Amino acid sequence: MCLMWLVLLSTDPSITSVDKEQLELAFTQDEMTILRLREGLHTTLDAMNETGLFDPIAKNQIWSRERRDLARQTWAVWTDYVLGLESISHFHRTFEELPTNSRSRSFQLHHAAFLAQYRTALDLLDRMHDDPSFDVVLNEAMPQSGLPENTLAGFKFRFLHISIAARFVTLGALNNAHSDGFTDALRLVVDEDRARIWHHGKGRGELMTLINGVNIAADVGHDSWFPIQKGLANAMGDVRVMRGHHSLIKKNHMPLIARRMRAGDIMLQRREWYLSNLGIPGYWTHAALYIGSVDDRALLSQQTDVRAWLDGLGHQGKSLDQAAITAFPDIHEFLITNDGGEENRVIEAIGEGVIFASLEHSAAADSLAVLRPKVKSLAVAQALWRAFHFVGRPYDYDFDFTTDTALVCSELVYKAFEGSLGLKLMPVAGRLMLAPNEMARVHSLEQSPFEFVLFLDGNEATDSAVFSEEEVFNKSWMRPKWHIVTHR
Repeated sequence: MCLMWLVLLSTDPSITSVDKEQLELAFTQDEMTILRLREGLHTTLDAMNETGLFDPIAKNQIWSRERRDLARQTWAVWTDYVLGLESISHFHRTFEELPTNSRSRSFQLHHAAFLAQYRTALDLLDRMHDDPSFDVVLNEAMPQSGLPENTLAGFKFRFLHISIAARFVTLGALNNAHSDGFTDALRLVVDEDRARIWHHGKGRGELMTLINGVNIAADVGHDSWFPIQKGLANAMGDVRVMRGHHSLIKKNHMPLIARRMRAGDIMLQRREWYLSNLGIPGYWTHAALYIGSVDDRALLSQQTDVRAWLDGLGHQGKSLDQAAITAFPDIHEFLITNDGGEENRVIEAIGEGVIFASLEHSAAADSLAVLRPKVKSLAVAQALWRAFHFVGRPYDYDFDFTTDTALVCSELVYKAFEGSLGLKLMPVAGRLMLAPNEMARVHSLEQSPFEFVLFLDGNEATDSAVFSEEEVFNKSWMRPKWHIVTHR
């Protein structure tokens, strides 16, 4: 299940706003989220080590463009993960107002999310400490990531300020009183993070805090780092409740979308406030493959080149669906039954793994674009075949395109077309991957491998999405990561 956040900008709810019946589900989901975001921070730090970002360079030399770009990409991913943790910690700030049997559980989630941020911040800043180039490069504005100027300065102020050390001690004092709120997994990471923070306190942590403190008097207005300044963590974290089936693209849009689409089309989607947005660069954060209706695929099967290919596979006289069911028996029920009364027309990789979905379910996003690969019918049929083969595999939280054992959303699309679109993998936090936003950027170029089909542009302020032009879509990839904040 994907976790998501609903925006209720006029209120300031917290864990106490969750129905009693939903508390245990909220606790379970938040613990899972903390562990994944924490792992994301550690993976990102490892990637910075492996890619040489911390390697010293000769004096009087400046960073290469490649190194600067890598640092900015990694920093954008890092701040995403910290934002997610901050939203959870802030959401559980009112743990004391919960009934006794829930209070300790909420405290430990509040505590664990705080510790994960603080520990990894000290780990990162310790590695950055001797290279002033980080201050220059990472304090530049990064509009596409939603980062204004001086985010590293604000990050240092936040995590090297004496007040956060005081908060660490205060929460530590409360920890024993709420020890019954631990699960085994949570206790392990809390103990590990607390020990690591104390280790920093005995080393350069105090020194870094003192050095940073010299600038505090001149920067008193900088009371927090970027996400809090922009109100984003409040908008996300204060209102972390399930959004249900509410989206900016409505049911009445679906027939209009379906009429324009063909099997093999690529859907770029954006859902605001989803956990899955974190760590994925750019405005467009999800991609899905449209496989069409049963009738669409039957017509595709009749194309001469597709017929010859199926015959060559030993499926003489069979349609694409019939051949696929023979080759991949597990997909049979999904191809001949409907999802909630709606025909499955999409294959996508989400939290549950690679699944079939109805168009009505998958396209119920907040913004949607559809691109049509400029390939022949045979390439489309082969892409659908490969996608059928991947159904049932788990979601790849490591974003590792080198293996097929688990897949992320854009990896499914990339591997379905197997290089026929000429799309190139890009380094993101130490991994080579294709971000959904990169497909939008590539289409904006003069020689695009896609045809434009449609763009439904969502607006949170009006609670709606409207069909927009290709020229507008071609600029969408440049939108800030947290573009929705401009709707307020």
